[in-house]
Amino acid sequence: MQRLQAFKYELRPDGQQQRQMRRFAGSCRFVFNKALALQKARYEQGEKKLGYAGLCKELTAWRNGSETPWLKDAPVHPLQQTLKVDYKLAWNGGYLIAVPPQNTSRTCPACGHVSKDNRQTQAQFACVECGFEENADLVGAINILRAGHARFACEVRDAVRSPAAGTRRGESVPAD
Repeated sequence: MQRLQAFKYELRPDGQQQRQMRRFAGSCRFVFNKALALQKARYEQGEKKLGYAGLCKELTAWRNGSETPWLKDAPVHPLQQTLKVDYKLAWNGGYLIAVPPQNTSRTCPACGHVSKDNRQTQAQFACVECGFEENADLVGAINILRAGHARFACEVRDAVRSPAAGTRRGESVPAD
């Protein structure tokens, strides 16, 4: 008879450890965004994307650079793992599409009405135009997904609204 046992652990960092964890997470976020910007610039110039090894070489340069000396304070392994997200994604046939967050949580996914009044609280979305109600995070995720699909399919920028003005639900919108 085999017995399976699990253990649950809780981290209880002190104040200094919490600050370090935030700095490390911020460093990872910075490296991810810098790598994404680099890949986008290479794409726009018609150059081939860098693989994981190439991005790691760039990371070494960023850590040793005079503009970002604070990157040396973060452990290198989490920073490298951050780079494995613009390489594994491509390796598995996926795409990363940057979607500007502007108005994504203020746009009604049902009617397309944009208003700051649609989100009176942090957690709840309620459209003042059509009355649609949902969790605000879910509404933001729906709008980001739609914008990503629109940008990928049509290669358009600033695509946030799903139903175009003047169309009814279910009608297709011709591309420009």
